Amino acid sequence: MCDKIYTIDEIRAIASPIAKAHGVAAPYLFGSYARGDAASE
Repeated sequence: MCDKIYTIDEIRAIASPIAKAHGVAAPYLFGSYARGDAASE
């Protein structure tokens, strides 16, 4: 498992090209990242 906590901007930069390549118009972030309480634990 990765110990890095990504920022929303980092996630967007990683996910956007993947979503576009697969025809995803509106990807959603959910869980601890969406709530802003992601932790490396």
